[in-house]
Amino acid sequence: MHRFNWMIIGVLSSTFALRGQTEPNSVFSHRVSSFGSTLWTPIDTAFELDPLYRQEPLLDDWFGYIPIGNQGAARQSLRWEDRQQIGGHFGHPSLDLRFRKPQDWPTYQVRSPLSEADYRHGYGRGQLFHIFFTQNVHERWNFLVDFSRLNSFGRYVRQQVQQSDLLFTTRYSAPDSSYVLFAGFNSGLIEAEVSGGLAFDTVFSSGSITDEELVPVVDSNATQFMRNRRLYFDQSYRPFARADSSSAKTWYSGIGLRHRFDYWRQSYVFDDLPDGDQEPPLLQDNITADSTAFERVRNEVSALTGGSLGLEVGLWNETYLYEGVNHRLRQSNTAVKAALNARILQKLPLRSEAEVVFQGERSGDFRLRVETGLESRAISLLPYAELVRSQPGLFMSRYTSNYRSWNRGFDPQVRTEFGLQLKQPFLGLLKFRALVMDAPVYLSPELIPTQSQEALSYIGLEWKARYALGAWRMGTDLILQSAGGEKEALSLPAWYGRISANGQYRLFSGKLQMQPGISVWAFSSYQMMEYRYELDVFTTQNQQTFSSYPWVDVFVNFKLEEVSFFFELEHINALWDERDYWAAPGHPLTGFAIRTGIRWRFFN
Repeated sequence: MHRFNWMIIGVLSSTFALRGQTEPNSVFSHRVSSFGSTLWTPIDTAFELDPLYRQEPLLDDWFGYIPIGNQGAARQSLRWEDRQQIGGHFGHPSLDLRFRKPQDWPTYQVRSPLSEADYRHGYGRGQLFHIFFTQNVHERWNFLVDFSRLNSFGRYVRQQVQQSDLLFTTRYSAPDSSYVLFAGFNSGLIEAEVSGGLAFDTVFSSGSITDEELVPVVDSNATQFMRNRRLYFDQSYRPFARADSSSAKTWYSGIGLRHRFDYWRQSYVFDDLPDGDQEPPLLQDNITADSTAFERVRNEVSALTGGSLGLEVGLWNETYLYEGVNHRLRQSNTAVKAALNARILQKLPLRSEAEVVFQGERSGDFRLRVETGLESRAISLLPYAELVRSQPGLFMSRYTSNYRSWNRGFDPQVRTEFGLQLKQPFLGLLKFRALVMDAPVYLSPELIPTQSQEALSYIGLEWKARYALGAWRMGTDLILQSAGGEKEALSLPAWYGRISANGQYRLFSGKLQMQPGISVWAFSSYQMMEYRYELDVFTTQNQQTFSSYPWVDVFVNFKLEEVSFFFELEHINALWDERDYWAAPGHPLTGFAIRTGIRWRFFN
């Protein structure tokens, strides 16, 4: 009951104040934004074909992640992510990537009701269905209902994945913007069969068995269940606000109060029924199932100003509950935070964030980030620096290989990072990132939480550009990177990239629009991290080095009025390439597949 008391307090207190995105103009059409952005993106009601049509349950672009066997299943990341260091993350990293975070929840502003149904064919008997409906009750109040469902059997034994995701969001703004509210609820569920990979890699690589369903896998009847639930409020109240058209608008009209409430619960069940005399993996006393759950309630209250000097100062409190079959632990932390978003001469931004935890088990943790530079439509040059100190252990972390929570008295992790972002219309977007993490905590190949005495370093350069040549458009995505330090902590390819091109043509007097295209992605040779299905994590290994491999898709999209559909030859080069393509040791990439899909959008 204690956790629900916190929920009730947070929901009731949400009647006071919070601030959301920048208030849209009084004249609006169909457009979309998100909880974490102040920018609106117009929805092209006349023509919208996706040159990189999404194939995942949440219809995301998964560039930089290698699929482990099946859509909706685990994915290995090819880039640095803070979640790879278990001291700064809770959950099973390769699965909870599938759940949307509040900063990514969409919110719409539509002149008329908008709905969309999307069906996509997966591997073999796989299907993905997605539908959403959004409407403005009136100009300043919008709501969205979004649902997706995946059921895909995969290409090999024990690869079936079922996933469902339900999202509801709403946005309201008072006429004078004195009160702005964002609220949303998200519930997701993943049920995935897993195995330890192919029993004999040579059976696959030699091509001696052409039917993937007959390829033997490591003996396991394990199934993972993961549920994610999130309730989020973000609202602001500005008592001195004035309507946009008011000539009496003053400097103090932007002063206000903000409140955010975030309830998050995530649970995980691992169920394994070994065959014969096989020992249950990593389980004790012949236990074949285990479950853990994490729950967090966060309240944040702050005061803020608007205009060219946007300043926000406040407090937040988080209460955590971490429980399993034989343990139930609780903690609470409180921090002070400040954020500055100022602009000098309209083109020189100054953004900074700082927070310090002064009460609770995480006392002493802090984060400081400063960003400045030049920002305009012609060019933006934004260097930044960030310093983070975090205590590994229970806090936003989970380790269950021996099925008990852990906090082994590790020293705090300190991450120092410098970066630069350059954006120019012809050059595209360049992001440089260099960081050093002292005393990183990671899972060793033996699945033991380990703290390295050697600092972990990372340098990365990312380039993203889009070009047009006549009726054709080309996109490039490239990352160059290098990681140093403890070899068991992290393994990444030196580069990976993607090139895509698609044409835009109109047929039958413009009634039918056609978009043929090709997409190629590849990564350099490296020692891929090993997928450990018992924990749904990736750990380093030094037994195998996997060569560079390209993945080629050929597709054609069509659009007829409000209906769009596509045909894709996925991984077409698998028809003639040797079987030497892998997502992780023992887990081959999926071979050639014909994919189809249809999307129907209604502007009522």
